[in-house]
Amino acid sequence: MTNQLNLFDLHCDTPFELYLHGTKLAENRHHVSLAGAAVYPQYTQVMAIWSNRKQNDDTAFRNFHKIADYLMTELENNSHRVTF
Repeated sequence: MTNQLNLFDLHCDTPFELYLHGTKLAENRHHVSLAGAAVYPQYTQVMAIWSNRKQNDDTAFRNFHKIADYLMTELENNSHRVTF
């Protein structure tokens, strides 16, 4: 019997890094990608959107929406591979 690792992971910087670098969730050089997750028989990824506390509230809120929109587009583009 082969033992395989299941993974439950939490990252708050992944959506920001994807947006900042214009990279794709499917495959990238960040800590989280769908290609990297594919090696696990069961994989759960919890993400949050990081905000820079040095920004004023209006700027942080606008950036939040830009990052959230980018992440939602990536999730929609990979809807055959992810559940949201």
